[in-house]
Amino acid sequence: MSTERITITRSQIQDIDTLCAGIVTRDGEMDACCKAATTIIYDAEHASVWPACTWHAHRYGGALTLAQIREALTQGATRFEREVAPW
Repeated sequence: MSTERITITRSQIQDIDTLCAGIVTRDGEMDACCKAATTIIYDAEHASVWPACTWHAHRYGGALTLAQIREALTQGATRFEREVAPW
């Protein structure tokens, strides 16, 4: 089984907060999911990240924990990489 190296940048972590804020106005149930999200999905096609609760979780592989990423960024990392198996 092959793996794909993915990179999550600091700006992408900020983007996920913006995305969740946008979901607030459209779907209260999804908003609750985003607020509690501990996992994000890396979308290689669009080079973006999404809360695992969105439909993207069903389309793209690459689950990552926000806690691990934020910890790495807090410690001065400018990106976070992890090997993931494609779905």
